[in-house]
Amino acid sequence: DGGEHEENAVAAAAASMACEDESSLIRGGAAASRAKGRAATAPAPLTAWGEPRRQEVHEAGEVLRQRAHMAQRDDDRLRLERAEAKIQRLSVIDLLQFHAYLERHLGAP
Repeated sequence: DGGEHEENAVAAAAASMACEDESSLIRGGAAASRAKGRAATAPAPLTAWGEPRRQEVHEAGEVLRQRAHMAQRDDDRLRLERAEAKIQRLSVIDLLQFHAYLERHLGAP
């Protein structure tokens, strides 16, 4: 019975360290080495229902926000490249007509 309790404690500690290692991959760098040190000394603090800590939820939300920002930036870059390609295909006459239009309608009165 005592051996079974010890095995359960070891399994719980291993699971806790695995969770810390996964979350430290998200944080990266020096935070990863600090997380490993904490995991060896104490299990990750969890709520009574086993939910992740607020900080980890915040960090996960931040990662998702940054991914969405990067996707929007990539879309904008693609639109800019398409517009640039359209402008480069314009003929000289089209450019001169556009210039004249701008001078007529946007020039000083």
